[in-house]
Amino acid sequence: MVNTKLFKKCVSASIEIENGLLGVCSMHLRVPDKGIVGIGSCTARATGLSWGSIYYNEEHDLAKKNFKLYCVIKQESLRIDFVELVPTSDEDKVPPWKDPLPEDPEYEYPVIVFQGSRPGSLDNDLKPFAGVMAFEEVGEIA
Repeated sequence: MVNTKLFKKCVSASIEIENGLLGVCSMHLRVPDKGIVGIGSCTARATGLSWGSIYYNEEHDLAKKNFKLYCVIKQESLRIDFVELVPTSDEDKVPPWKDPLPEDPEYEYPVIVFQGSRPGSLDNDLKPFAGVMAFEEVGEIA
């Protein structure tokens, strides 16, 4: 899908997507081995649980951060690119979010990539969708 950097580290994770009102779905990420959870929303038309792996380079990539997401479901897999949102002060004007396709030269390289099983039914043909997510450290996850 996207030409990305090579990642040095990998850990198992799961993402649950739940239908919400007005086409906005909630997303819940769990990285049990690292004590990380992610809470966010997306514009998906799929619901379900996806088991897979998160690929990253440094431990601080999984710290308390905010991300914009580019999500693609193909055949039997889900891929989510996590691009870090850099906080700005209230006085700064926030530039508009550029939304180039992953094949576009202006596409931002993800800091983290989730690759997992396809949530939902195989008979749905789903288009790529966007989302946002915040990571939180919670200690041990059962």
